[in-house]
Amino acid sequence: AVIPPRNESGVSFVDADAVGDEIVAVIAQTRGLSCVPLNRTIEAMRALGLPSVTSPMEAQQLATAMGVDGIVAGTITAYDPYNPPVFGVSLALFAQPTLGGGGEGPLNDPRLLSFQATDAGYTGATGVEPASVESVHLDARNHEVLLRLKRFAEGRKQPGTALDWRIYTASMDLYTQYGVHEAVRG
Repeated sequence: AVIPPRNESGVSFVDADAVGDEIVAVIAQTRGLSCVPLNRTIEAMRALGLPSVTSPMEAQQLATAMGVDGIVAGTITAYDPYNPPVFGVSLALFAQPTLGGGGEGPLNDPRLLSFQATDAGYTGATGVEPASVESVHLDARNHEVLLRLKRFAEGRKQPGTALDWRIYTASMDLYTQYGVHEAVRG
């Protein structure tokens, strides 16, 4: 499940729920993973009387109440929709104890850990630390970011359009989609 991300970008017009929906969509598109809709998480938070999740213990309580294996908490760290766009997000996965949130389980099994795309941010989860953390800051002025964005756009863009792959820098919604993809991939 995904908790609606907090907006710490300094920009007031960011739609955090839309970014949360994008995080859900990218996780759901990842082979081997599934994710409940953001609305179900918000509904469960309301039922538990949690206006927001402010601690790892609350994240685990929410995961238990929802019957999910883990909770992804996020923070929008940068959001600038003007050309060239900038988007930043930090994501943390809080696993249930049976998945490694308590010292045992798949997240602490070296064989299963070797199948992960990366071990960046892996802390060996103790129940109060996230099992995985990823943070990205994507500034479209950076040529490396533009090269990765161009690869991302291949097969996702409408062929024969005037902007071609640069449509992802012209639309903040599309650039956010790319940024969330990079964070979840990591």
